[in-house]
Amino acid sequence: MPNWCFTSYVFEGKKEEIADLYGKLHSLRELQKPLVENDFGKLWLGCVVTLFGGDWNEINCRGDIDNLDEPEETTLRFSTSTAWGDMPEVWDFVLKQYPSVKYYYCAEESGCCYYATNDKEGKYFTDRFIVEQDDVGTEYHTTESELLTDIASRTSTSITSRAEMDEALTQYNLAHEEQEISVYEYAVTE
Repeated sequence: MPNWCFTSYVFEGKKEEIADLYGKLHSLRELQKPLVENDFGKLWLGCVVTLFGGDWNEINCRGDIDNLDEPEETTLRFSTSTAWGDMPEVWDFVLKQYPSVKYYYCAEESGCCYYATNDKEGKYFTDRFIVEQDDVGTEYHTTESELLTDIASRTSTSITSRAEMDEALTQYNLAHEEQEISVYEYAVTE
């Protein structure tokens, strides 16, 4: 069984192209049965590739679309659940039909510590750091300053740099095995 990657997307482009993209993706929901037999259902990414004239055997389609929202003028938002990582090949293929449309994404697959976004400017996805602590929960931070402040508070130490943070985490985790703190950083891709 795979580790599941949850990816949020925002597609941005001309109103007509966004509406057409949404209409085609939404049409998959309306079908009696999936375009391609599969275990994921009508919104399986293989059905998406097939709908746009591609061969799902040649493009990674390990997952499906969740939460397909109605478009907002020039943007369309939805999320996917996919095996082990995001599936950019699907959307790169689909967008060949929509010259004005580009997409931003934020992917999280905690089992393999995979966190990635292509939103360099933070237009839609501003988080850059994740802090997880056993029995406490997960916090997201936009800036390194916020991250350092959070870790300083959790470890009761003074932290002014990443090196100091790493040392504080090492010492804290050695003394608190039941409440270890982990920090992850989103990789920012092209």
